[in-house]
Amino acid sequence: DVTHGWKFDISHLRIADSLLVWQQSNGEQLNVRDFNLALDQTQPRRAHITLSSRINRDQRELQVSMDSDLDITDYPRHVGAVINQFDYQLKGADLPQDGVKGSARMKAHWTSPTRQFSLEDISLSANDSQLTGTVSGSLGTRPQVVASLHAASLNLDALLGLNPVSAGGGTGAEQRSGPAPVIAALPEYDNANSPLNAMDGQLSLVADKLNWRGLQMNNVQLDAASEEGLLTVKTFNGQAADGSFSLPGTIDVRSAQTKVAFQPDLKQFALTPLLNGFELPNNIS
Repeated sequence: DVTHGWKFDISHLRIADSLLVWQQSNGEQLNVRDFNLALDQTQPRRAHITLSSRINRDQRELQVSMDSDLDITDYPRHVGAVINQFDYQLKGADLPQDGVKGSARMKAHWTSPTRQFSLEDISLSANDSQLTGTVSGSLGTRPQVVASLHAASLNLDALLGLNPVSAGGGTGAEQRSGPAPVIAALPEYDNANSPLNAMDGQLSLVADKLNWRGLQMNNVQLDAASEEGLLTVKTFNGQAADGSFSLPGTIDVRSAQTKVAFQPDLKQFALTPLLNGFELPNNIS
């Protein structure tokens, strides 16, 4: 209602080397530095937008730059955008030493009356991992999200800053930067704060190659659904070396104590790399 009757009648807009202060609902301020924006209305109610900025918080820095085309011919009912190029780099405390960086392209749509959104033709890179697919859903009191993704390569070691654990033991976190800042009084954590209790959704992920703590897995399939705090992993299977694994189960955070139940089925799965991955003594082979 606030935007009813507004007109988009800006031909050209330039903002250079500015500081944008965003006052959040919880009272905290988010400072967006080196903010640069260029907007050109190429056709009526269609605009080309480029922006770049950096955000510092909790000893971490996020640098972003974006080139996009905005379509508001049906605003405020519907807004569409094409993200031609989105580049980012996140570095700092408790992250991999070289940070996490990559680029993305996608098409975005937002429908105001139903509060539904969709991200289509997603192409995302993060370090040496690549993801494609779609994400859609609705926002409201309890958001609903549905994601269907395909990963040609998903290297969790590089994304989490983990070194493969050697056969002789040792930590798998040697690639990480310095620790995150120490908070004197840690807030009490309760499952009420869990994302699984704040939203529902479905995830379908197919990874041609998956790397985790030195474990090389192929043709990994994951189908999971979350509803009212209960995450049901319907399918989680794949191949490793000459063997295979299947790990369906549930994670229940509807009460203060998390309840986890899985039914692992391992066939010709070498035990030593698995023990190394969990940083356990590899006394069994």
